[in-house]
Amino acid sequence: RKIGGYFSQWTKEKQPHPLLLRGARQIGKSYAVRAFALEHFGENNFIEVNFERTPNLKKCFDDLNPQTMLEKIYASTGRRILTGKTLLFLDEIQQCPQAILALRYFYEEMPGLHIIAAGSLLDFVLHSGEISIPVGRVHYIYMKPTSFDEFLGATASKALSDWVSSMSLKQGCDDFYHELLLKELKKYFHFGGMPEVIEKLLAGASLDQVLTIQQSILANYRDDFGKYASKAKHKYLEDTLNSIPKQICKKFTYSAVNPDAKSRDIKEALELLMQAGLAYKIKRANATGLPLEAGASDKHFKAILLDIGLVQSMLGLDKDMILAEDLHSIASGALAEQFVGQELLSNAEFYRETKLYYWDREDVSDGAEIDYLIAVGGLQIPVEVKSAKRGSLRSLRYFMDKFEAPIGLRISTNKLDFQDKILSVPLYAISQIPRLVKEAMG
Repeated sequence: RKIGGYFSQWTKEKQPHPLLLRGARQIGKSYAVRAFALEHFGENNFIEVNFERTPNLKKCFDDLNPQTMLEKIYASTGRRILTGKTLLFLDEIQQCPQAILALRYFYEEMPGLHIIAAGSLLDFVLHSGEISIPVGRVHYIYMKPTSFDEFLGATASKALSDWVSSMSLKQGCDDFYHELLLKELKKYFHFGGMPEVIEKLLAGASLDQVLTIQQSILANYRDDFGKYASKAKHKYLEDTLNSIPKQICKKFTYSAVNPDAKSRDIKEALELLMQAGLAYKIKRANATGLPLEAGASDKHFKAILLDIGLVQSMLGLDKDMILAEDLHSIASGALAEQFVGQELLSNAEFYRETKLYYWDREDVSDGAEIDYLIAVGGLQIPVEVKSAKRGSLRSLRYFMDKFEAPIGLRISTNKLDFQDKILSVPLYAISQIPRLVKEAMG
């Protein structure tokens, strides 16, 4: 995972801040930390404390004196923690809020100690107000499911991933690589970026087995409802979760979730799903400039789920469609928008909680709409997503004229191209947008 590169840079800091890894369950947080630790610290210098599996270790954090805490961990595990040599991983830290408080004292009194903490449903503890978050002493890191680039690195040849990273407007887009990448993209549209699914694919699991895993992941997410909502609210959570795949590409409406429910109940359910990392809002922005959040509306928004493979599973993915050769038969407008939003989130900086935006002109009957509005190099750039190779760019042109945008993005299955201020980026190259925009702008 790319996050390993971030971890590697972090270890070089003179006084590394403790890292608090945030993200949905089952996206590979613990695995990523272990893989990095074993490579860079070695088995003998990696100590993992899992508060869910070993709840008795919570007592190590009753006294917030750093030396006392480390001595208790040593007494319990027989493993000595050495500043500058050991990586201490506190997993399922939401089970021990006192350990979250301890991160501050480790940073202040034991500079040079490397600590990473993670946990399932951690955001509910952080938003509860029950603990005082050590602001400025801890760095939040945001993790998402496996991106398409990471999927390529795991399932296909490294040459494909390297080619995407080096593609340029000057060199053009080779048909051979383009077609190969569209085939890999088709797999990702079906299977998505959940690590357990990818692991089974690599192990040669059958199609039925993979689809079963996706359903199992969704069942686990539903089982989690009881951890952050009362039983009376489970119905609203279920309805909202099931409704999001059907409303992708549309303005999200509470009445479409459950016409008999009160809007405030569906609104609360959506907020809970967002805290769990299962859903993301795409807010309507007014496009008056950066930062985009300054002109964003909380009332008007669209929504996507965390993973396109789970979306496909919830929509009742047809096995014959999986085996079809044509990507366009599955890359409908809604799925293409889901994928683009997911990729924009996955390829953002790990240290920043990224938000998504779109734009429309609702006051006009013949409305124009921009699927995504992003910030690149100090510019707000309109993005239009096209599931087919052809399609009108009327909305994109309208936006560029109205707001004098120097460049617009068209994301589709077309090859890389730049004509008349519109940069056409293949769906498989979303991770390269900042670099390609810079090249196009000269």
